[in-house]
Amino acid sequence: MTKSLVIYYSRAGQNYVNGNIVDLPVGNTEIVVDYIKELTGADTFKVETVEDYPAHYMETTEVAQEEQDNDARPELKEELTDISEYDVIYIASPNWWGTLPMAMFT
Repeated sequence: MTKSLVIYYSRAGQNYVNGNIVDLPVGNTEIVVDYIKELTGADTFKVETVEDYPAHYMETTEVAQEEQDNDARPELKEELTDISEYDVIYIASPNWWGTLPMAMFT
């Protein structure tokens, strides 16, 4: 039996959706991850930063852009130490300026 893991970052709260800033109770990526989990039975690991991003969308974009400019590696609340038991690993996240949020690189 294939053992799978989804490593993901998702932002709930204010998000840019179809040209508008809306308040999402669950981030878009987390919704997709739930589908992957349902279809594959994969385990999940949510990447969460120690320091939360601002609640306001535009403020978050400023912080995220600064992190990208500085090639930052934000501290995480929890880290994976061993993924050797998994045959398949999915990576899921929003696309921020053509790449992953910097926390995903941590």
